[in-house]
Amino acid sequence: MQTYEEFQAALEGWLVAAGVPMRLHRRLHDKIRGGVFDSGRSFALARWARETDESESGGEDSEEEAAAAAVATPASVHHYPGYYLVANCDLRAEEDIWLVDHCCTFQLPTLRDALTRDETLRRRLETIVRLEPAAEAATAVASVEQQVDRLWAHLWPYVGTYTLLNPRHDDAHEHYWFVADEIGSALHCAFEDDADAEDGAAGVNTQLLTLPFYFAAQQCVFSLMWLTAPVEAGAVLTRRPRHRFEPYCGKAVSRVLCESWSGEPPKPDVVQACRAAWQEHRRRQTHVAARRTARNEVEEEANRESQQRRGVVVAEAVYPPICALAVQWSDRASADDTAPPLPVYVSHRGVASALAASPAFRERAGATGSFRLVSLPGEAAVVWMTNHAFRGVSDFAGARYVVHLPEEAQLTVPRHLAALLQTAVGHTPLVVDHLDAVSQLRELVGSAVEEGGTEGGGGAAESVWELRSEDGRRVWGPATLSDWPRVRELLRVAETAPLCAKRVVDAEALSLVAGARMVLHIPVLVRSLRSAATALDAYVHRFSWASFAPLAGGAAAAGAAAGPPCRAPLSGDVVWGQLAALTGRAGVWETEVLPALRRLLRDVLVAVTPADGVDHARRGAVWEAQFQLVLQDGGAAAPVLLGFDHQLDYGAVLQLAPSLFEDVLNTLCLGSGGGGAHRL
Repeated sequence: MQTYEEFQAALEGWLVAAGVPMRLHRRLHDKIRGGVFDSGRSFALARWARETDESESGGEDSEEEAAAAAVATPASVHHYPGYYLVANCDLRAEEDIWLVDHCCTFQLPTLRDALTRDETLRRRLETIVRLEPAAEAATAVASVEQQVDRLWAHLWPYVGTYTLLNPRHDDAHEHYWFVADEIGSALHCAFEDDADAEDGAAGVNTQLLTLPFYFAAQQCVFSLMWLTAPVEAGAVLTRRPRHRFEPYCGKAVSRVLCESWSGEPPKPDVVQACRAAWQEHRRRQTHVAARRTARNEVEEEANRESQQRRGVVVAEAVYPPICALAVQWSDRASADDTAPPLPVYVSHRGVASALAASPAFRERAGATGSFRLVSLPGEAAVVWMTNHAFRGVSDFAGARYVVHLPEEAQLTVPRHLAALLQTAVGHTPLVVDHLDAVSQLRELVGSAVEEGGTEGGGGAAESVWELRSEDGRRVWGPATLSDWPRVRELLRVAETAPLCAKRVVDAEALSLVAGARMVLHIPVLVRSLRSAATALDAYVHRFSWASFAPLAGGAAAAGAAAGPPCRAPLSGDVVWGQLAALTGRAGVWETEVLPALRRLLRDVLVAVTPADGVDHARRGAVWEAQFQLVLQDGGAAAPVLLGFDHQLDYGAVLQLAPSLFEDVLNTLCLGSGGGGAHRL
């Protein structure tokens, strides 16, 4: 992009869509090519004096303080510590455009480490947020973590966000947060109704717009800033809030995010709007749960009557196909022992080795096993890929059976699982609350208010949440939303999206390791989903395992990805034994946990929408369902669904129960899991 014409041809459409006036495009090109950051000619920084500053000064004010006192400062700006931006001279609308540099750019999991290592960056950010050093953090090396905690808590009013496409994956996006330089960070948010406030706020100008801008030719990101209305010399400049989620959940969330960073609550009408949204959400979820229960009872009764007419006793519900056609697939037309073994291709070397040593793949007393391994997927009747990115339903179309379901994203992507649970399962004590962190942030804020967090100053029902990315990784929390700064911190993290907000049940959950989160991993074998041609045919395997991860808390938890396990996985048998000892009842897993788990998984899998153009009789899946255990009123143990993973933890299974893989193939291909699989 050496010429303006090249610049315009490449970026005109994007700039127009972003609202940058056409008359400023050439000016923008010239400043970018020349590296001109000249906002200091048009704007100045002024520091407003806090009440404590005024009472403690006792002397002559500096020129900077005097200039600040002479300016009518808007009420909204007073909630921010630090500096604000004033115009040096009269400026006309759309007369110029300014480049604003970024002090730092980061992704959440790496920010704390960067602040801990880089003292220069830490000091600059402390200056930007006007954070005076705490007395206890003056010299001690051990106080670095305390300094980072204080900086983290005060940083979020100054953080912006943007998203870039991943050049190696067209469907993937990289999300970034940034802090602008001293000029950009002095530009605070104000709202149109601030003109009704006191303290001279009528002179507030909220017509200054900002926009993060990625210039690929120089591989750099900075922000653009331009005026849409004229301002006079000395006017305080603020910007309107621009948030990715505003079109989805309204201005109420923007008000919560931008108002009153000092810790005071937003305006009562904003708080009430969020609370009402949460209450309506709960009513809707209760209705969905009641409707699901009634539908299940009707279907179970219809199935029972149908089977009884045919003289078959049915012990539990079996979901029929969506249409009245049932198709079951088996590679063997009969039980002929001389039938050739099924050729199977498994991409995971460890799994293939475990299968090769299993009875189903060995010759015994002159008889061949049920399966044989092949080295190429094109030679196989059954294809089980553990490391293949499926692009369409036609992948491995020559195989008779493929262990992959295109519908898996409905369960394994947290935001999609949240939508499925809300529309089909509803509110139940066996499902953790999931909220879409793009469209349901109003409900999330309302939860914190309604359940004793921000208004009550913390109570018995404090809301504790965490944010999960699309791959299920924790990017924020868990944290108690007990005050408004904490709520705003969550909103700022969620602003980049797409994330899922998930309630945390660590406080009520059982764990065999003190101070650790215990997660149960249950293999889910899906022989066929419920579709127009197939009934739901799914199983949970009796083998399960528990993993332990350290609990995060306080400011140190924010932005930290889930830590490494603090203890090796435990076999489910060990967990069930400990559970029996804890509750004083034998067989708790079989009598309490497993029945509830099977009912819940059945309701979730029935709600999955089948994809078009898929032969579901030839498609199955092996997923991992993740649960925590809680003790309900009366001491009954109940599983709480956390989420799904699209594949098993093969390392843990190979270590604890390599025979599981043989049961998987027997269940998916032959319909017999050898007693290890329990039908949903």
